[in-house]
Amino acid sequence: MPAIFNEARRAEIRQSLLAAGFDLMRERGLRRLTIDEVTSRAGIAKGTFYSFFPSKEEFVYQIVVKGRTRVATELEELADRAGGKIDRAAFESWLSRMWRDGAELYRAVGVDGWRYLSEKWPRERSFSPDVDREASEWILSKLDGVSPHADWRTFANLQKAIAMLYLNEENVHADALDATVGIIIDAMARALFDPEPSSPVPAPPSQPR
Repeated sequence: MPAIFNEARRAEIRQSLLAAGFDLMRERGLRRLTIDEVTSRAGIAKGTFYSFFPSKEEFVYQIVVKGRTRVATELEELADRAGGKIDRAAFESWLSRMWRDGAELYRAVGVDGWRYLSEKWPRERSFSPDVDREASEWILSKLDGVSPHADWRTFANLQKAIAMLYLNEENVHADALDATVGIIIDAMARALFDPEPSSPVPAPPSQPR
């Protein structure tokens, strides 16, 4: 007979499982993550796991949701304390913290793990344009001084660029990754706050033959 827990105990067990899963993904990677290891690390019977999560893929998705919820809550609280919206400096600081923490998740999943999840998850759980728009426009609604020329699609693409860098960390220059992410975050801020759209980068001069 399955164990019966009250709501407080269920919440505690769920958080223990998610924390154990995240730690193990960082240690072993997504593809090598097993439910046996998660339940052993959390001190929970394996059968109990399935009363919380129907599958490994759903479990990993809930780890992702937990991270997204945390950073969204932080932005909401920052905006509330600032009177409804945050300025450019606060936005860049929040975004830097978001990716400092989020990097761990993308590194743990890796590019092969992301391909695996993309095959298992519904499209709206992956890099869906509809989800991009909803999330990006919500973030922009919390910013003060956004340019009328700002395009949520540019912001979403730059966010994806950072995600892909961390997913593919083994194939990029890792010692310059943090600096690269900083440059992309600066580009996001310029795209959102500068009064005029950025000028196209001029083509390099042709080389003499």
